Amino acid sequence: MRVAEITEEGWLHLKHIPHLLWELPEVLSSKQAHSNLLAVSRLLQSHGAPHSALSHAAAECPELFCLQTQEIAASLDFMRRDLKFSPLKVAEALEKGGPMLLRGAESFAQELADALGGLTWDEVTLLLERQPSLFGTSIEHAKKITKLLTAEGLTSEELQTLIKQHPGILKQRPADIRMKLALVTRVLGHKVNAVLGSPFLVFAKSITGNSGPRFSFVRKYLPEKGTHWAPSTLLRSTDKDFARMMGVPLQKYLTHKRSWQEEHRRRQRTPVHERQ
Repeated sequence: MRVAEITEEGWLHLKHIPHLLWELPEVLSSKQAHSNLLAVSRLLQSHGAPHSALSHAAAECPELFCLQTQEIAASLDFMRRDLKFSPLKVAEALEKGGPMLLRGAESFAQELADALGGLTWDEVTLLLERQPSLFGTSIEHAKKITKLLTAEGLTSEELQTLIKQHPGILKQRPADIRMKLALVTRVLGHKVNAVLGSPFLVFAKSITGNSGPRFSFVRKYLPEKGTHWAPSTLLRSTDKDFARMMGVPLQKYLTHKRSWQEEHRRRQRTPVHERQ
């Protein structure tokens, strides 16, 4: 009967029910636990959390539904009052921010500020306002990214500038960041801080569809001009415009692009210890 009442709410995917009940068996045996789960889900929905976010929370952090509604309400108040989140941004933060609610939104923001040492509290809250989905990033992952970027050669001031310009980098895979930095430094020959010119283009553009084939084309056919263009200049245009800027026929670039993509896919399928 209690399971039926939960599923009738419409947000819990059937495939997540066994996991939820395994993690929270008290939902079946305790009326209070069952009522609390419903109260939490209804509170989150009233603040814009989509059904997908609740179902995701049931699968990834079911303990969220053990929190008291007052604890969650405090996080929601912090988002609206301190971060000036609109209902739409609250919903975006809740989409993948279940784990953040376990520690509290304000505590999460403070831990993020500590992890990004050097940024002021106002700068960190501005980051969260611009990119609510950061609430779905673990503090440990954010620390890993900042450590990686520092190890690659960015100064603390450059790191802060990069994060303020493109906070989404804190959510990216370390392997992708390393490869994009390698394309800028080893393939084009720029210093690592060249990414500050337009970090969104450098880190958000596809490696296989854009930066990989373009940067490698410059290195292969125009090596003496590798540092002539800023990375962002090479990434901003269409393939046709890129070929025109390089002074080559479009077909020549497209042939190189297909060849690079095939080689990249082959390397991705090859075990690391077998790569040349």
